[in-house]
Amino acid sequence: MSFPYTARPPSFLNIADNRLKHEIDKAISILFSAHSHLSQRSITAPGVNGITAVSGSLTILGSKSGITTGLTKVDHVTVSIDSGGVASNQSATANVNGTNKGKIDIQVWMPTAAGDTTPIASTVATVINWFCTGS
Repeated sequence: MSFPYTARPPSFLNIADNRLKHEIDKAISILFSAHSHLSQRSITAPGVNGITAVSGSLTILGSKSGITTGLTKVDHVTVSIDSGGVASNQSATANVNGTNKGKIDIQVWMPTAAGDTTPIASTVATVINWFCTGS
């Protein structure tokens, strides 16, 4: 995965005030554009012995199928709920997609009610971190 954002801003230490505003404005625009392209993308680690690790993060309401990982074949997938360190009664499960082995499916669960812990699809949007290995 490569991005077209290779320009680096100049050092801001020795720039005249009128040029400084222009250069900072230009640099912030590049950063904003690059960041928006990274949103909802996976990060790929270098492959070792044919095995590649990728990870990502997304917000899920109930479940989401066919999440693109960037792998041709997912061997293992692990998910965790990013609750910011706050305890939660939700749980998350994941599996390799049944029709496309390079994609994953994630489900988020919550108890039916206070006295009934039977899991149902979560009705709360939940940030999920996922990690896959494969080829």
